[in-house]
Amino acid sequence: MGVADPAQNSVGVYAVESLKKLGVYDKLDKAKRIRSNWHALTVVEWVCQGKIDAGIYYDNCPFTSGPTKLEGNTGNYHIVGEMPADSYSRIQVQAGRLLEGPNEAGAGKFITWLMSAEGQKLLNDKGVPSYDAAPSQGGKTG
Repeated sequence: MGVADPAQNSVGVYAVESLKKLGVYDKLDKAKRIRSNWHALTVVEWVCQGKIDAGIYYDNCPFTSGPTKLEGNTGNYHIVGEMPADSYSRIQVQAGRLLEGPNEAGAGKFITWLMSAEGQKLLNDKGVPSYDAAPSQGGKTG
């Protein structure tokens, strides 16, 4: 079983949380059946290369490095199931900017756009939860 390292990657955080809630993590860990890497895409590559039998990752990754978009996937990568939604916490999506970056105004405009209806629609279309669906953390935009 491959999972991204939970100390370095959110995919691993939610994978381990789910496996623990489902009561299988300790068994897999004790049997040394869990292999991890800091980058979730490496776990996908291991599955595609036959180095491991299964892996856990985000299926709706909006980036070109998402599992279903992996270059070199010769058809041996298949989604066989989904983790039960009640086995992991609501996935958090965050955006931020440098306080003293080279383009503070541009960064602020970008975050404002992300929070706009257009930005939220684009993110939602890519599988990223909308801001309105997220609990408020009291953060600022712009």
